[in-house]
Amino acid sequence: MQYDEWVKQFLADVQKKIPDAKEQEEITKAGAEVLANAISDKAKKLHYSKAKDEHLADDIHVQDGDITGDHNGKTTVGFAKKGYIARFLNDGTKFRKGDHWYDTTVKEVEPKVYEAMAKKMKEIEGK
Repeated sequence: MQYDEWVKQFLADVQKKIPDAKEQEEITKAGAEVLANAISDKAKKLHYSKAKDEHLADDIHVQDGDITGDHNGKTTVGFAKKGYIARFLNDGTKFRKGDHWYDTTVKEVEPKVYEAMAKKMKEIEGK
């Protein structure tokens, strides 16, 4: 095999291993679900009230695509209506000291997110 043939074959093999946008979205969604569950659990543990309106822990959502709705392999995790409350609790205000619950949760769950994404990627590669 000539060098140029080998390079072309190598590039073709590498191209097969790169997931397309739909597969990337499946991979990132697996990690996003883990992250959303962790944020919801931490919000329930630290900031759940007996109020009748929707709780912060119940407002966390996972959406396919980026924040604009483009399906480019990304998955978005965030709050629908209560994001500003999460920021007040996390960062604090001039009346309340922040407890950084969101920041610490994201940092703590990061290895599990990557683990879930790696598992999903191996599952997709096995197809």
